[in-house]
Amino acid sequence: MSIIEEFMKSYRSEFATYEELAKLCSGHCESGLKRSGIRALVTYRAKRSDRLYEKVVKRSSNRTYQTITDVYEDIVDLAGVRIALFFPGDRREIDALIRDLFQVSGCKDFPKGQNISAYPKRFAGYAARHYRVTLLPETLRDDQIHLTALPIEIQVGSILMHAWAEIEHDLVYKPQTGSLSLDEYAILDEINGLVHTGEIALERLQEAANRRITHDLEVFSSHYELSAYLYSRVKACLGGSREFVLGRADILFRFLQFIGRAAPQNVEPYLAQIDLESVDTPVIPKIINCMLEGNPEHYRAYDRARIVIAQTDPYAKDVDLCSLLEPKTPAGRFFQGWIELERELFDHPQDFVSADLQRELTSLRELRDRCLYGARFPSSGVLEDGARRARGAHSRLIGKRSPSGEEAMPRRY
Repeated sequence: MSIIEEFMKSYRSEFATYEELAKLCSGHCESGLKRSGIRALVTYRAKRSDRLYEKVVKRSSNRTYQTITDVYEDIVDLAGVRIALFFPGDRREIDALIRDLFQVSGCKDFPKGQNISAYPKRFAGYAARHYRVTLLPETLRDDQIHLTALPIEIQVGSILMHAWAEIEHDLVYKPQTGSLSLDEYAILDEINGLVHTGEIALERLQEAANRRITHDLEVFSSHYELSAYLYSRVKACLGGSREFVLGRADILFRFLQFIGRAAPQNVEPYLAQIDLESVDTPVIPKIINCMLEGNPEHYRAYDRARIVIAQTDPYAKDVDLCSLLEPKTPAGRFFQGWIELERELFDHPQDFVSADLQRELTSLRELRDRCLYGARFPSSGVLEDGARRARGAHSRLIGKRSPSGEEAMPRRY
């Protein structure tokens, strides 16, 4: 049995695994896009055996495979996901999102300047970015951890470009009726020119919509409008030179609705308070932190918002449907202690907090953030310990309360 035949036999036995891998990756992409307010179509597939065989045979003509491991390492798209963007201008935001959702080991931009036909193309051809990624362990169940060893290819391009690429791929690379004529190549090239023109029009449409949302909109009607507003404002503040991730625009939008602040003029003051230069945390959690600080009513509104969103989210976890503030639960006991502690921090200046107490406050705040925004929810034991520590830190702060009576200054997140 040849190396290629041995590889194909191995792949057919593992096809279901690669299909599960692609489906999981697609789910993470679709969930991340929807939650962030980015419009796109997401599809996935495990590579068909007949197409894979043709590809391996073709690639073996200019390389030598010694083992089936060599073949697996050479073929990076056994599991594939395609993100077809409604608006090409979202490519930059997608890049930041993919790097947040997955471990990225490489990416390749197209076009590559290659022309396999005798026809001299006038237009650039296929334009997209391909990522080679693996799943993050913290996003998987324990019985899925083995999938982190397998690569996935994510293709990102406009919905127009993907449609054209499908046509070209089947006609040029997989011809069923012989090689194409020069006239057929010319028509494909002409269609490609229309696609590039269409992408320019879509980018202009998106920019016009963003200007309207940023300058003229009185109330956000959806989390897509909220996301467009935040992206435009943060990009302008950073001068367009920094990559950043927004976070859960869907939950923020519903939260703003619940507290009666779903309008640009209500969000703008919080953008002025947060630290946009720090990219270690997405933008939206920083905004939410400012809004929650020391306000139990806002915590209740946020808790309600995340549950309402989870009820219609096909990718929500069981914990997303549970209240964080239920007093009889470990999470509820932790948040009761944390909110009291946070109100003390907000209402009174703490000019003489010791270094060890500051470290404790930082650790508790990180635990709070894991509950609100983290991929993996803390265990009951960790939350019970956090509740005890929050009560202890609150007692220590009361003992160190400044007698000056000054109001605490807002912190930058």
